[in-house]
Amino acid sequence: MQSDRPPLVDAGDIIRLVGPAAFERGRAYARTGRVLEATWSPESNAFAGTVSGNAAHPYRCSVTLAPGSNGRARPIHSTCSCPMQQDCKHVAATLLVSNADRVTELPTTDPAFRERGPKSTRDRAPRAAWKDAVAASTNQDSARRAGLSHPTETTPLGLLFELREQTPRTIDRWRGPTARTAKANRSGDGGYRLGVRPVTRGKSGKWVRQNLTWSTFPHQLHRHDLDPTQHDWFLQFAALHRSTRLSYYGQDADWLYLDEFRSPLLWALLDDAGRLGVALVGTKDAAVRVGKTTTVALDLSSGAGGDIRLATILEIDGERHPPETAHVVGDHGLYTYRLDTDTAITLAPSFLSAEQRRLIGRPANATRPNVIPSRACSP
Repeated sequence: MQSDRPPLVDAGDIIRLVGPAAFERGRAYARTGRVLEATWSPESNAFAGTVSGNAAHPYRCSVTLAPGSNGRARPIHSTCSCPMQQDCKHVAATLLVSNADRVTELPTTDPAFRERGPKSTRDRAPRAAWKDAVAASTNQDSARRAGLSHPTETTPLGLLFELREQTPRTIDRWRGPTARTAKANRSGDGGYRLGVRPVTRGKSGKWVRQNLTWSTFPHQLHRHDLDPTQHDWFLQFAALHRSTRLSYYGQDADWLYLDEFRSPLLWALLDDAGRLGVALVGTKDAAVRVGKTTTVALDLSSGAGGDIRLATILEIDGERHPPETAHVVGDHGLYTYRLDTDTAITLAPSFLSAEQRRLIGRPANATRPNVIPSRACSP
């Protein structure tokens, strides 16, 4: 199949390689100029692409081709520097842009670029020519014939927050999960931590876990028809959490704990979640809110009998929260919870001093006797 000219790749074969959702996302990337470079190597029968993605630096991908039908080629293997590592939207975008460039090289011989009426190809607006090129390169008729019509919607993804009570090991109990859902009618003597995990919206409209865990999530893109951009966000979330811990998955592998999230980039990720449509949801419809500003202060006043009354004030975006239900997130934030009928979790970035951190998780009010040493008197 060696040729100095890049071959055309049938859209149906691209979909078979990357899946319908990644194909649609790749087509959007191709249309919006995210492919910075697409080069063909006849010696290796492979394309190399440079694609602008969600990271600071562009992703680099390659895809190897084999002879296909009707003089076209078909992709058989791909790699990428993105979190997916292969068969991704960046590969699809590279192939589609190459198709578009190849089609526009011969406007008078390709049916999609023949003259229509009195206007010739060179008289068309550049944007119309680009649209025609991409339309021809995607070859949607062949995709339909292959039985691979593209879905108009992907499965919605959410990040589930749950306050989890730790269950320490004993001589009689050393197997099984190390935590359980926290409840208001339990003392929580083992301590609380805030866990998160991926969920999808089911047919009933409720958020369900299915078989999604942090360990299986990287392989679920096509099986659950997930949005590739949202899928990338979850991979980055897990990678950032893992990069600051000595261990990643244990007996409680379904959950990652924000208490242990050492990187302050957590807050940028949570901001991106809203932009990408990743829902932040709580167990049993608990409200989840991410604040912007946090205030931790100590108020001193006089109590009965001249004692000193100390009151810890915790505010998130100007709203008071009980400091005894607050926990720190690494050294860059905190969260509070409410376990009554209106269960809620509120978290926000907060770079606290050592003195402020000592106030978190303690009762709001304390009283100290006002002991003033008596002045020594001379005889």
